[in-house]
Amino acid sequence: MFLNFLKPSQSPQTKEIFNSALAQAKKTFPQRFEMETRDAEHRRQKFEAISIFMALYAWYLKTEGSKTAGQLSQQAYDHMFDMYEIAMREQGVSDVRVGPEVKKLAAAFHGRLESYTKAFDAGDTAQLAEGFVRNHVCEREKAMGLSIAIISEARQMEKQDLDAWLSNLKNLQKSIYEPKEFLAEDAS
Repeated sequence: MFLNFLKPSQSPQTKEIFNSALAQAKKTFPQRFEMETRDAEHRRQKFEAISIFMALYAWYLKTEGSKTAGQLSQQAYDHMFDMYEIAMREQGVSDVRVGPEVKKLAAAFHGRLESYTKAFDAGDTAQLAEGFVRNHVCEREKAMGLSIAIISEARQMEKQDLDAWLSNLKNLQKSIYEPKEFLAEDAS
């Protein structure tokens, strides 16, 4: 965080990607975001919620395959962990503990990204639901419904090119997925 001036500048879309993931997490798990973070467990619950959508976006950007998408994915990842670091400091986590805590979150995110990516690639709702249960995202009864919605969103995202997906980030922040081709059909 203190050496951010050494990082290359971020694209304007970087914050939009993170803000979209955060907005979808808040809409999906409103009770986790209703109050200020109280403790490590509450931080973990928020992390799990945001990780679902950041993993989905990272997966999309990887499958899109362009150099720009790869750069956006890395910048969004960096921004997410910068935000976690800032949030921990604001919550009073000691300076000595912030770095190790962020490293733990990064390692956990990589595990989720690997697990969720396999499910996104295969369109496997059962595998994704099992990952949600394993990571304590939600109870088994809710995991399948959530995984169906996320896999459905992944399939919609695959149909868009990068420019269309980026232009739709504001709708993603509202949790209203309206790709341009669907909007055009509705207008006629």
